[in-house]
Amino acid sequence: MMDFVAFISLIATVIGVHYAKKAADSTKEISFPSKKPRQSYKIIKHLSKEANDFEDFIAKNIDRKIYLNVYFDGADFQDCIILPSTDEPGLIIIKTLSDNASEKERIRRGSDHFNVHIINNDSDAFLGWSTGDYILKGYFCVVGYGGPKQGGTGATLRPVNINS
Repeated sequence: MMDFVAFISLIATVIGVHYAKKAADSTKEISFPSKKPRQSYKIIKHLSKEANDFEDFIAKNIDRKIYLNVYFDGADFQDCIILPSTDEPGLIIIKTLSDNASEKERIRRGSDHFNVHIINNDSDAFLGWSTGDYILKGYFCVVGYGGPKQGGTGATLRPVNINS
């Protein structure tokens, strides 16, 4: 009888640990970069691994609140970023595949560029310019992601306030 009670206690403990881990995981902040996002940032250039990682991160976090600390190389993105104004959303176009990418890579990615629209920019998060680079920093909600259409994939990010 004692063995049966010990076994039931063990099962209850395992179930409790499982749900405690799920609760802890749900409170973790989702961020890019994933390690120390406030102390470090990710620099993104066209046709880079970081550009593909950024697109994959956005695609995996649809309808979630995320924290971004990303710098886009100013020289690399000169004509590809439109800073938000009161009338227009911000726009970032990231080239993710080079012209000489293999057919296998083109099929896997499905598109050669990634458009990011930043809408409703009245919050703590921002897309801006500083010391030669564009900065995308703060909390955002990924409200849309889709594609590929006409060679591109797109996402819509809505900045949110820190306490939201």
